[in-house]
Amino acid sequence: MKPPKFTSVQSCLDWIPENERTIAQALRQLVTECIPNVREKLSFNVPYYFGHRGICFIWPASVIWGNQPTYEGVRLGFMWGCLLDNRTGFLDEGDRKQVYWKDIKSMAEFHEFYDLLKDYIFEATAVDDQKRLKK
Repeated sequence: MKPPKFTSVQSCLDWIPENERTIAQALRQLVTECIPNVREKLSFNVPYYFGHRGICFIWPASVIWGNQPTYEGVRLGFMWGCLLDNRTGFLDEGDRKQVYWKDIKSMAEFHEFYDLLKDYIFEATAVDDQKRLKK
């Protein structure tokens, strides 16, 4: 079922299934703890996070883009993932040139990857700061 057009981040979180909601809320808390002055905005019908520019987004699989879901769980995406250190291949890039992401399928995975996710959020924030300085 295609989601409605949400009017707020909370309405998005209220609509998604409970398993995705739990993961999305944990990711949301992690992002806001790592980036205290982050601006949260609904964009493309999901939560996006901005500093000077876009930093990351949280995209639950049930908020489909197109005709059907293409992954499971909740995607934490980085708008400038191409500038992050991904030598280990932790982040997926698919056929994208700029946006990289990690799909979190369970709270067990969230806890397993917690420190890495935190490191990537901090690194993405540093990239955002560098992009501001290059203006």
